[in-house]
Amino acid sequence: MAPFAGTGLTLLIDAALRGTLVLLAASLLVISMRRGSAASRHLIWQLALLAVLALPVVKLVSPLRLAVLPAFRSPIALPMAAPAPAPAAAQPQQQTQLAAEEPVGSPSTFSGSTVTAPTTTTAAPPPSVLVRMLFWFALAWLAVAAVLVLRLAFGFVLVRWFALRAYPLYEDGWHELNGELAHLVGLKAQVRLLGSPHIATPMTWGDTVMLPSAAEDWTEERRRVVLLHELAHIRRKDALTHMFAQLACAVYWFHPLVWKAAARMRAEAERACDDLVLRTGTRASVYADHLLELIRTIGGMRTPAVALPMAQRSTFEGRLLAILEPHLDRSAPRPLAVAGMILVVGLTVLPLAGLTSQQLSANVMSSGLIEDDVESGDIAGTVERRAGKAAPSGANASADAKADARTDARFDKGGMSYTDAPAQQQVSNAAVQSLITALRDADFEVRRSAIESLGQLQDERAVAALSRALREDSDARVRKMAAWALGNIEDARANPALTHALKNDRDVEVRRMSVWALGQIEDASAVPALTEAIRDADGEVRKTAVWALGQIEDRSAVPALTQALRNGDVEVKRQAVWALGQIEDASAVPGIIAALRDSDAEVRSTAVWALGQIESESAVEPLSGLTSDGNAEVRKQAAWALGQIEAASAVPALARLAGEDRDVEVRATAVWALGQIESTNAVPALSAALKDANAGVRKQSAWALGQIEARPAPAALLEALKDSDAEVRAMAAWALGQIEDPGSAAALRGAMRDANPAVRRAVLRALTQIGDEAGYEALAEMLKDPDPEVRRAAAAAMGGRGGVYVDPRPQPRPQPRPRPQPRPFN
Repeated sequence: MAPFAGTGLTLLIDAALRGTLVLLAASLLVISMRRGSAASRHLIWQLALLAVLALPVVKLVSPLRLAVLPAFRSPIALPMAAPAPAPAAAQPQQQTQLAAEEPVGSPSTFSGSTVTAPTTTTAAPPPSVLVRMLFWFALAWLAVAAVLVLRLAFGFVLVRWFALRAYPLYEDGWHELNGELAHLVGLKAQVRLLGSPHIATPMTWGDTVMLPSAAEDWTEERRRVVLLHELAHIRRKDALTHMFAQLACAVYWFHPLVWKAAARMRAEAERACDDLVLRTGTRASVYADHLLELIRTIGGMRTPAVALPMAQRSTFEGRLLAILEPHLDRSAPRPLAVAGMILVVGLTVLPLAGLTSQQLSANVMSSGLIEDDVESGDIAGTVERRAGKAAPSGANASADAKADARTDARFDKGGMSYTDAPAQQQVSNAAVQSLITALRDADFEVRRSAIESLGQLQDERAVAALSRALREDSDARVRKMAAWALGNIEDARANPALTHALKNDRDVEVRRMSVWALGQIEDASAVPALTEAIRDADGEVRKTAVWALGQIEDRSAVPALTQALRNGDVEVKRQAVWALGQIEDASAVPGIIAALRDSDAEVRSTAVWALGQIESESAVEPLSGLTSDGNAEVRKQAAWALGQIEAASAVPALARLAGEDRDVEVRATAVWALGQIESTNAVPALSAALKDANAGVRKQSAWALGQIEARPAPAALLEALKDSDAEVRAMAAWALGQIEDPGSAAALRGAMRDANPAVRRAVLRALTQIGDEAGYEALAEMLKDPDPEVRRAAAAAMGGRGGVYVDPRPQPRPQPRPRPQPRPFN
């Protein structure tokens, strides 16, 4: 293990140190291209990570060696063990032979240094501390790298699992839209488009786009922008570059710059796809609205390591700012520019891998070691090849003795040299300090660029310097960037400087950015300043201050937000009612109820959502009154909120919506809400809804009746086993199994001959739950079913087991909450 540790780890750390130069150069190049396109910056990070991944391979296979580096001390080197002593009987003979071979007058000691040449009779020392440390570090490296590679492998398995349980999206215009947009982005063939109930956000891998089941209810506009974004990933082959970046992180897991580069590459890939969507003519504000809604609905969901999710909270703010910035370059790099970058990287990596130390070359030549042995770490093998030869003499002996003295000096303090401190940490500290020093540069562009880099690094050590720049810098553009960087770092120590800027800075852009940053940090100490900012002269500052209070979610902000509901600005009212819903404090209910009478439909809809968030029964009566609102979105949101509160007193209003409303979405949401409340009083209305003209409403009604589990089973549910829609029949069978009414067994046995295998599986499951003993003959017949899942379920049912069967019930989709109205910064 020790030779492996010396060989592998020396090569790995050497490549990591050289890779640091590549990544730092890429960072500087990206900073210089801050006004360039995201696609160009993505290409730079992509090539830099591929170069770092290729460095060890290039170093091993390339014959090029350039001895131009100054002398340096290797951070890892194995001390040379002396050869094992000869047997006792042979020792005198060996000593006599060595004495005879040694020329007359060759010194065995050297004046001044008093360094004695080792002889073959020296006993081998015990394993050094360094060797043991290398052994354990090698094990740690292998363990972590293996975990990260297994994470990638598990990601492949998981996306395969998703794909097997997904369904193709062909109907409702999906197929035509897929073909149109694939042609628009330059794809020669349509990609595979799937829907899945197991994911919450659109994602892409390979040539597959998978959308959540909720996508079936999206508007045509949202379908278009989401699919455009995902097809852009496939057109750019982002999944492949993402995989190489993950492999680089697995190999260099100990290197923070590699992780940072991979994260930046991933973020730039999303921005590049956003740019492609905007280049097709989509309005930035419309696209931002859709992206914000997707971000809000996914929560903290994790996606497989190999997939590219469309919406992630970690990169959302930067993407939103880029989308809404009207003057950004959104073009793709030209083929000639791409070829030039690849050529430059190739011409950089090859000589960089061949660089070696002048001191190393000199030592190799003077000691007689073979250079390939030194480069590969096979020093011990060379020593063994020289074992038994005469001790060096003359000038060679002097050179070897001095080299040994230098080696011994390096391995004082338990075998570790003073240069063994983590090099990357030193580089990181120096980089941060250099950027902080640049904040005092006379040129405002230099100061602004340094602040942007500090914000991207998100290093907490920069908070004090950025706070000083926000307070003192004479240029408003620099102060604005400092506020942005502090918001990106999200450290509460920045609050005093941000609140000072919010109260005193005369530049409205600085105040807007400061209030956004306080919302990002989400610390309650900012509430007083944000409350005061609601009265700011600038409408954007007022609106963003309300948004920030909703982000912080502190109850002390409720009075100020309730007061803001009386503000004449519609945008402020929308944001204020959203913020109160975020805080979820019951004391806000009266103020929100008053907003239900607002003339603006979006204010009313958001107020309804807020009441659903708080879940106070005192809101049931005013929410029930909104079931006759002239706006369908308000009625739908009211049904959702009543389902959230789950009060039986809401059943009459919801029953009226489920049976009479002319909007399909409103009826479906009302039915879902009745299922949430689980009151037997809702059974008549749900039974009637099983005859709705829309199959989606009928399916939701069957689910709701299964939730209530009222015996005896409603006749309408038994009749639904004959519905024209297979999904309705399967859901009805599931519901009857939930109710476990023996009286429904006969109808279920009749449904075992259904043409749809999913329905037959649901029926089998239901019969198992009911425990129908009379159905064994039918179950035995099902063992011959052409569908393997049906046969498996029948076998399990005959043994009284239901665990083998996969529940066919789709997850009901409640109303998504409304988006927060203002953008953090325009």
